[in-house]
Amino acid sequence: MPGLGQIFNQIANLEDKLENLKKQRYKLIEQKEDIRNKIKGCDDELASLQDKFASLQDEKKEFTKSLNSEVSEVENKIRELRELLDNSPSNSESPPRLLSLPWDDPRWFPDDSPNAYQPQTSGLAPGVIRLGELRVENKESQLVQVPALAPTFGISETNPHILFEFDPENREKVILGLQSTALRIISTFPARKLQCIFIDPVNMGDTFPFKDLHRFIAGQKTYTRSDDIEDQLRQLTDHIEQVIQTYLGNDYQNLAEYNEAAQAIAEPYRYLFIADYPAGFTQRSLDDLNSILVKGHKAGVNVVLHVGNSLENSENKRFSSIFGIGKFGTAVLRGGNFGNHHQISAALSPYPITLDEPPPAEQFNQIIKAVTEATTSTQVDTIPFSNFYPEQPWSSKYDTRRGINTSIGLKGAKDKLEFWLGENEEGELTSHGLLAGKTGSGKSFTLHAIITSLAMKYSPEELELYLLDFKEGVEFQMYVNSEKGNNNFNSTELKDDEEDNALPHAKVVSIESDREFGLSVLEYINQQIEERSNQFKAAGNLNKLQEYRDQTGEKMPRILVVIDEFQYMFQENDQITRRLNTVMDNITRQGRAFGIHLVIASQSPNVQNMSREIYSQVDLRMVQQMDESTASAILGDGNTSAVDLLDKPGKVIYNKEFGKKNHNEIGQVANISAQERYKALSYIKSIAEENNYQRSEPLVVFNGSQPTNLNQNRQLKQLSEIPQWLSLKELNKQVLKEKDWIVQEAPSVAWLGEAMRIGNHTKAIFRSRPRSNMLLVGSSEEIIFGILSGILVSLVHSRKPETAQFKIIDLSIPDEDNYWTEMTTHFRDCFSPYFSIQIAKRFSDKEQQILKSTMLLREVYEEFDSRLNKRNENPDEEDFGETIFFIYAIGSLNQAQNLRPTMGRRNREELSEDAEKVSQLISQGSELGIHTILWVEDLKTFLKMTADDRSWLTHFDLRVGLTMSESDSRLMFGETYAQKLPRMRAYFYDDASNYLEKFKPYAVPTKEELSSYSEQFQKRY
Repeated sequence: MPGLGQIFNQIANLEDKLENLKKQRYKLIEQKEDIRNKIKGCDDELASLQDKFASLQDEKKEFTKSLNSEVSEVENKIRELRELLDNSPSNSESPPRLLSLPWDDPRWFPDDSPNAYQPQTSGLAPGVIRLGELRVENKESQLVQVPALAPTFGISETNPHILFEFDPENREKVILGLQSTALRIISTFPARKLQCIFIDPVNMGDTFPFKDLHRFIAGQKTYTRSDDIEDQLRQLTDHIEQVIQTYLGNDYQNLAEYNEAAQAIAEPYRYLFIADYPAGFTQRSLDDLNSILVKGHKAGVNVVLHVGNSLENSENKRFSSIFGIGKFGTAVLRGGNFGNHHQISAALSPYPITLDEPPPAEQFNQIIKAVTEATTSTQVDTIPFSNFYPEQPWSSKYDTRRGINTSIGLKGAKDKLEFWLGENEEGELTSHGLLAGKTGSGKSFTLHAIITSLAMKYSPEELELYLLDFKEGVEFQMYVNSEKGNNNFNSTELKDDEEDNALPHAKVVSIESDREFGLSVLEYINQQIEERSNQFKAAGNLNKLQEYRDQTGEKMPRILVVIDEFQYMFQENDQITRRLNTVMDNITRQGRAFGIHLVIASQSPNVQNMSREIYSQVDLRMVQQMDESTASAILGDGNTSAVDLLDKPGKVIYNKEFGKKNHNEIGQVANISAQERYKALSYIKSIAEENNYQRSEPLVVFNGSQPTNLNQNRQLKQLSEIPQWLSLKELNKQVLKEKDWIVQEAPSVAWLGEAMRIGNHTKAIFRSRPRSNMLLVGSSEEIIFGILSGILVSLVHSRKPETAQFKIIDLSIPDEDNYWTEMTTHFRDCFSPYFSIQIAKRFSDKEQQILKSTMLLREVYEEFDSRLNKRNENPDEEDFGETIFFIYAIGSLNQAQNLRPTMGRRNREELSEDAEKVSQLISQGSELGIHTILWVEDLKTFLKMTADDRSWLTHFDLRVGLTMSESDSRLMFGETYAQKLPRMRAYFYDDASNYLEKFKPYAVPTKEELSSYSEQFQKRY
């Protein structure tokens, strides 16, 4: 049995356990109370949460209601924005722009309906460009689709350049997005407000399929080679430099601001599209691209750049420098957190985007066609010339003692473009001007603006104009007759008696000038320098025009010589060119001091045979549209890229410092169309009438494109209007004023045509001397008979009726279509009441009183033989009777078989009997008062008739030749000049005085014109 101690121990243990159980009981009782409290607290909290939940449910209902209202409002605003973007044109008269609409919208199919796409033809550039659509991730959202728009110009401080990041999994989609963006830009910019450069080195141009797009927008081609890419980027950086320095300065923040102010001389925006960058790029290209990205947007140049896979190569890492902070305002990036979805960032948070793809090919081509047609038909913005009329034309406050200046257009946005020569208010000097521009650049308009504006401002007492035009056309003809500027005026004939309608300031007007005529004008101007120099010396050794006028109080006008297409004067390396260089060099060196200035204009100013010393004296350079290689002949080193700014006709670089860089002024010449010129010249005419202006000297007119009429011969006109027959002495005293005029030689004047010089018409003088006969050589019957008509009409005016006879053998074949074949009979019919005139042809016609040619030749020879016998009987005999003018118009020997040589005894050709008569007539007849005027079609005919006896030619001191072979020209004139004669030109050579002159033959006069002269003779009785 256990011991008592153990029992006590067990009892003690039980007591401890009991005590612990009691404690646990008390503890559990306490925990139960806590649990009850917690349960109560949870119940309370649950009740509170239930209250809050109920409250939130109420708030949710209110929020949902409010949210739905706001969503509806946002939807309405988006719709309004899209409506604004799509339907608001660039101005009130333009079609809707459709800026936010996808390509599949029906309105993007061009047609004539008012809501369909039509290119903008005016207004400002769009502020945004659509790239695609933003995607809303909440599938349950009721929001309308939102277009993804990128800024363009002038609406944000952010760079408007666009970046398309390389995406290997979606390259085709990105390329299509790039193509769509290009089409968006092209289709939404106003016509002629956008120019693009396309670079596509990988796809070789396939990325940008714009071959049918107007060249003004698309340029010459898509560039794929590294050297071409370099050139294009360098030209673009030069363009940016020119725009910032020339247009913006401190006046405008960017090109958009400038364009809004400039209006008529707004500068087109540029877009540079680059696919697969940096393929084809060099370090130089990279440097230029960085410059474009930094400053391009200020100058209106935006970049749309697509990154190609070559950037992944380690050697191309340097090309990553373009992706600096802020260089691209809009970036289309690869997926990121949006998986394969691209996103757009505009300096804000990224947004998911679905890029647009180009429309189907048919629609694409329709849009391109519409843009091209709009570009072609849209007129370039112009400035009305009427904006620049002077306030007080011909006012005494406008004098030219210091120089000439006038407004011809706008410079920059608002300033006037002033043309001036001489000395300006700041004391600067400008002597002469050079104007150059390609066909269609507005060069002629610029010349017209200068001429007309100066003529409006200054009176003819202050300014004289000498106007020479060397190209085909009639640019200056309206200055002879202002009616020729009127579209309703149909006449094309120029007459020099239209002086009432001529520009009062014009002293000489030449159209399609010949080199010789241009030289004569410049030699006349050179004489003016010499005369003025003598006047300045006589007045006290004065040095310039202002000093002379101030000192003497006398009027002395400035002289402005305008020569269009002056390079034609220097086209041959001959004596004329050498003389031109000498004369022009003297004018450019000395002219300004004496108030004489040149303005020379050309499409091709790099003139081979022209002295460079002349250019070195021409300080004013005016440049219009041309390529840089041509510009290098005019503008200074480093300045040729300025021509990139000349994007439309009439735009001009005005540089009065020999074309040096940093002296360019960019302007737009006012629109002076034919109708504007007509209005301006009519206005000048009215001013002249108000001031009772009368010309002090006749206007000199030369029209190289038309035959000269006899009535344009002022001396002949003066002679015909004299109311009595003049003696030979009085004839010379009153009209001709010839030094070599010996009355005893019975001199007779024969005008041939209009001389290629300032002054009287070309004439020959027949005298009772040996060899005073005339040989005409030329194959054109019409021109020859025009010359013969001038000779015949001249001769009847220079002799009294009883002192001259006319024996005419005309072997031309009568033809109704060839009116000149009747000229000789018309001449006889008009003047036979006053002079003895006989006509003979190959066959006689009694009804028409026409003899047979051989019979008339026999009569003339018999008279010659009689006179010869008379002189043989009395060597001192001087009176042989009336002067006989024997005209033998042969042409070819087909019509003159009697003159063909015969076969002699030794089987050699000998003169025919009739040819022998002609030989004696020309060898001795002129000293007996019988002058032979012989026409053959060429010298081969002449030599055939003479049996190859060249000594015959020595009996013709007076020689006239049309175009002929080199050998004939050398035989006829001693030079080869006649080889290159154009139609309606001839040479006259007087062997006795060794004088050679080029002239324009007279047109064959009608019978009515001949009658007008004979009617004047009736007044003498």
